[in-house]
Amino acid sequence: MNIRKSKEFQAIKSVRKDDSPPMLTIKHCDRADMVELIGGVLEAQFEIDNGYLLLVTEGNPHEEALYIYFLDSSLEIKDSVELSADYTPGILSNVSMIPPNKIRFSFFDKSESWSAAVLHRPKFHFLGNKYPVKRKHPFLYKSWLEIKKVLNGTQNVGIHRIPAPFKCGIRF
Repeated sequence: MNIRKSKEFQAIKSVRKDDSPPMLTIKHCDRADMVELIGGVLEAQFEIDNGYLLLVTEGNPHEEALYIYFLDSSLEIKDSVELSADYTPGILSNVSMIPPNKIRFSFFDKSESWSAAVLHRPKFHFLGNKYPVKRKHPFLYKSWLEIKKVLNGTQNVGIHRIPAPFKCGIRF
């Protein structure tokens, strides 16, 4: 499995209704096929031997969510993950490839890194992921994507710690 940058998709339209996240329609450039995704901006796209890895944001850095999608070669969404934290800004940056099947990026804080890997075959999981990684599947599910927080050069599935508020110079 080899990961490489892609330009196979282009954003067609982004529609936001009420307080719900925007919906993005993308089109495969070589085919007439279109796919609708949660999100508003197609930030990055990668091709993998068995499909595509897409990074989509809502387009609002003040309270942003990052949606990571794995589509198979027939453009069916095989897995998706949301990375978000309430009242926390997020800007996608420092996106890089780590062959053979992984990307690394920063989202909440430029000094923190996350990795997203497309697995060779899906894994079964019971219950959800640790905050701030969110999936739509509440219990037993099959996942192709593995999202990890990178700490000091090693990967850990960690909790994104938001600094505690200060009051009168005392942290609590």
